[in-house]
Amino acid sequence: MSILRPVIARLQSFRDRPVVAAVLVSAITLVLVGGVVLSTTSLGCGPANRLGIKGLSHCKTTSNLIALNPSPGPTPTAVPTDNSPYSPPATPPYSPPASPPNNPPTGPIPPTTGPASGAYPPFAAPASGPGGGSIPSLALSCRLPVYVGPPGSGGFITNPGGTFIADPTSAVTLPPGQQPSPSPNGYGYGYGPAYIGMTYDGAFKRWLPVPHTWVSPDGAHYAHASPDSIYIEDVAAGTSIEVGQGQAWAVVGVWPQGVYATVVNQAGLWLFPYSGPGKQIATTGFWQIASGTAAYGTATSAVPQGIENTIIRLDLKSGVITNWFTRKGAQGFAVALDAQGYPVIQATYFVQANQGATEMWDATSATSAIPIFGTTVGMYPTGPPLADGHGIWFPMSYNVPNGPGSTGLALYVPGSGLYWMSSLTVQLAGGCS
Repeated sequence: MSILRPVIARLQSFRDRPVVAAVLVSAITLVLVGGVVLSTTSLGCGPANRLGIKGLSHCKTTSNLIALNPSPGPTPTAVPTDNSPYSPPATPPYSPPASPPNNPPTGPIPPTTGPASGAYPPFAAPASGPGGGSIPSLALSCRLPVYVGPPGSGGFITNPGGTFIADPTSAVTLPPGQQPSPSPNGYGYGYGPAYIGMTYDGAFKRWLPVPHTWVSPDGAHYAHASPDSIYIEDVAAGTSIEVGQGQAWAVVGVWPQGVYATVVNQAGLWLFPYSGPGKQIATTGFWQIASGTAAYGTATSAVPQGIENTIIRLDLKSGVITNWFTRKGAQGFAVALDAQGYPVIQATYFVQANQGATEMWDATSATSAIPIFGTTVGMYPTGPPLADGHGIWFPMSYNVPNGPGSTGLALYVPGSGLYWMSSLTVQLAGGCS
């Protein structure tokens, strides 16, 4: 199971809705085949250069910072807070660290309805060097672990330079009998419905056969759901325990206090410590991702097409549930966490002219959120994002009318902009260090 499986399941339901299917087909195709480079025929260097698009073989290019949003949006995004009564456990199962400080962003604030294309941060578009390779638009000095698809496809993108170095030790798999069951809700980026991805554990310098959201921040533990239980692995000791027998689970977070998980297609949230019995800590809500202090999800499992949903927040210490993020005309899903533990939300619109449009948001408080990019300006997510000390990394494709397209990785730096970092079609396996 993975946090994106409900997203893909929802997207698959659109195949009986021709209008939505037609709009989403390009983004879904990118996901299913591992990333397909979007390209169109250039009409000449002049228009392409004016758009800031680089990479034409007959045009000399340099990195260029493009302000995609010359006109800031006029009104704030206000997400109401719901302080409805909630009954937490009598004794909290642990004492998590204090919540990170809430520092609402400054700058353009998007309108509350429809895609926020007028308020996206500046974007440094792909540029090509003398040999035709992509030039990162932001200078970093680190190695970024990535993988292409199946086991054994992992490696590192070195910065500066952007060179890929393959690592044969990435050929890691889950033990027989512990692998998730293939299902229509699975996602595999073109490598099978049960393929769940991999992570490079920098603390122990080894690859793990699970997504990064299933690995604890210190790299000491990871978890994965079998068809009818959860396995919790101790990386240093090489030992494993099985918990939650008799249920199909979805792992939503692994933290020092234990593993957070939900029963598939049931409301509520559970905590399984690394020793001792598991405990249900919420009986309501359909939770998608958990940090060390809060879980994010929705109050109901689904709403009708054309009706917006609300991402809610569960305080894991007090048990209080509040409304966190709503976009009129859109349905959101918490797909990742930023470096402060706030949710990164994928919002998809289903109404009128915006039908099928998708945006990525950093929801930094209950009353404000930052739009990062969207399909209305030719940017499509192609895999789960990942945050580190540099910002939030996004596997994505970029394309504009009458210009060449690129598929690769972009880095969102809060307060600065969105930077194209690689034109390699890969998925993220860890932070750049």
